[in-house]
This record gives sequence, structure tokens and C-alpha cells, in this order.
Amino acid sequence: MPVPAEPERETSADNPYEIFKENPNVPVKDFKYIQDLLLVRRAEAPTRDAMSNKVRFIVDRDYTALWSEEEVTDHAEEQTRWHKVVVPRGYYTDFASVPKIFRGIVSRIGPWVEASVVHDYLCDAWKWDDNEEWDFARRRWADRLMVVAMRKAGIRWRLHLICAAITFFAYYQLLQNTFGLAPQFSRDKSDYFDLELMDQDPREGGPS
Repeated sequence: MPVPAEPERETSADNPYEIFKENPNVPVKDFKYIQDLLLVRRAEAPTRDAMSNKVRFIVDRDYTALWSEEEVTDHAEEQTRWHKVVVPRGYYTDFASVPKIFRGIVSRIGPWVEASVVHDYLCDAWKWDDNEEWDFARRRWADRLMVVAMRKAGIRWRLHLICAAITFFAYYQLLQNTFGLAPQFSRDKSDYFDLELMDQDPREGGPS
């Protein structure tokens, strides 16, 4: 299979919704995994996570994937216009947000990990920008990208459960925001990133 052409436009780590702002109806038809996902856990993580009741990993280097506005076939791949989505180094992720009732069927960790990390980032990426607010259309776009990414990973029947879960959470957030019941969220980037690792030279390696 030929290597995909370099994307014509990069969706930057600082503004992953740049193309979405240009066209709120931009479709997501295909997804391509092009890079290993590297994650790390700091030594203090078990204690920290026990206090917060979360299990968080850190993206150890910028994680890049590609998505397209059209469904790609092998013979057309070289002509495909790919867009990048970049999850920056240092970003915290807790993988798939699976309701407890479904975790016996769909765990947080599985072949959907990469899609979950990208989705987590897209759902958070506006929060540290004081000029941005929660947006339902943007959230559903992130959901669609995750579904296409999972389908590309070969996920079949469990895809429907995960899709139902992210759809439920999206509409739940819509209701909360409509009636002024949305919980407060942090604008502090340090709540979403390990800033020490984010600023570290990748050649120095991960946390010691």
C-alpha cells in the first residue's frame, strides 16, 4: 500500500478545530493510523490516581493521526487530501470513558485506545482558550471522528456500545449547558498536561 501523501493542511496542536471553524459541516469519512502511541506513567501516579479515582496516562510524544473528508480507496490514496490531528506531548488521558455497567463488555483499554486518546484531546482542546466555550456541533464532530477511527481499527459490535455511550454523554452535556447546570471546568492547562514533560526535549526521554 502506498504511503499517504503529506497532508495539505495541518490541524495544529494548538487549534485542532481550525478546519472545523472554516466548515462546521466538514465530514469525516476516513482515518489513518501512522504513528506508534507512546504513553508513560509517573512514579507518583498510583497514589495520585487513588486520590482522584482516575487512572491517567501521559502521551510521551506528539501523537499524530490522519483523517480525510472522503472515503479512501487504495488506488486513490496518493491523491487523497489528508488532514492531521496532533495530540501534544504531555497530554493526560484516561482512555475510553466507559460507564461501569458496560465495563465487563467494553474495557477502558482495547483496540480503541488510540481513537479514545484523540477523542479525549478534541473534547478538551478548547478549555484552555479563554475565548472558547463548549459547542455541541464541535463535540459531535469529535464523536464522529472517533467512530470512524474505531471502525478503521476493525472494531465491530462493540463499536455500537461505545458510540451509544459517547452520544449519551454529548446530549447529557447539551442538556447541562442548555439549563445552566454544566459543572465548572478548569482553564488551567496544567490540569490537562504534564507541563514538565510537555516542555522537555523529546530526545531526553520520558519521566524518570
